[in-house]
Amino acid sequence: MGNLKDTLVSRSPGKGFLTVSVTGKKCDLMCSHCSGKHLAGMTPISGPDELLKIAEESFYSGTKGILISGGCDKNGKVPLRHYLPAIRKLSDLGLRVNIHPGLITEDELPLFSNLKKTYLSIDVHQDPEVIRKVFHLSDPDIYAKTLDVALSAGCNVIPHLTVGLSEKDFFESVKLLKEKEIKDVVLLGLVPTEGTEFEHRITAEDEIVGAVKTLIGTGFNVTLGCMRGRRMRNLERRCIEAGIRKIANLSQETECWAKSEGYEVLRENMCCCFSE
Repeated sequence: MGNLKDTLVSRSPGKGFLTVSVTGKKCDLMCSHCSGKHLAGMTPISGPDELLKIAEESFYSGTKGILISGGCDKNGKVPLRHYLPAIRKLSDLGLRVNIHPGLITEDELPLFSNLKKTYLSIDVHQDPEVIRKVFHLSDPDIYAKTLDVALSAGCNVIPHLTVGLSEKDFFESVKLLKEKEIKDVVLLGLVPTEGTEFEHRITAEDEIVGAVKTLIGTGFNVTLGCMRGRRMRNLERRCIEAGIRKIANLSQETECWAKSEGYEVLRENMCCCFSE
């Protein structure tokens, strides 16, 4: 039974949060689990001026924040270099900004050093076979180097871990984050996306719950992210019982159960990565 001091936070971007893609539906990397399909629901933008225009208009209409993402080039990077000065202006305006940058290299450190108010959602993988076959990239070091640059820049770094690719990928990624002394992490479950090589791959509920227990037991602050199968009806409840207190897109069913157990439920229109 929960008690009144236990608070669950449900975060959902909703209408109060913009999601934009700097590449539209285009992705050169075409990772096997996504194939660019997840870009389709984002607003395409063609340059920094359009980003500022759309974001400023939305801000003065009540929008609280923005997710900036896009497809990756062949090196795993989202082409954000020319957008970064505009992104800083959005932070100064008062918008909460979450960026999916892909991989970051050391030469970009000065650019990201100007984005200390910004959150960077960084996917982390450490199984060489997964990195090669699924993400079409070279080796695990590229993720460690990306984290090093982002941390050195002083950004708010929120790694995203995906359950369902391989056990080695998950546990080696946890080890890397522990070495980097990172505390906040978003946990995702591989989603079987139609039209991809993984459209029939199902991630077991027990596997996700086990990952939650591992992360919390290792000392991480864990958020259950939005990318997860919605047919696992007991997943949210089991994750709460395992210790999670932040969930993206909490279902009404789980909210009713949580309140009956004595939890207070707060709903916030923002990306799940924000730590406060």
